[in-house]
Amino acid sequence: MAQPKTVKEAMEDQSYKVRNISYKHSDRLRVDFEPRFAHSGKKICSFWISSTYFKRTYPSVYERF
Repeated sequence: MAQPKTVKEAMEDQSYKVRNISYKHSDRLRVDFEPRFAHSGKKICSFWISSTYFKRTYPSVYERF
């Protein structure tokens, strides 16, 4: 599978995990994903997304970081 193009694709793809959430208290935040397995050939990817949407859609991940 190619690199995900949206946050939803990355969250549904079990080969990626959230590495970091930056700018958490602003209007938009950056979510960094890393490959779950180091030698999978996948690359780190980041997405900018609305903080209210991300908090509403993925509350457990939002609270973890």
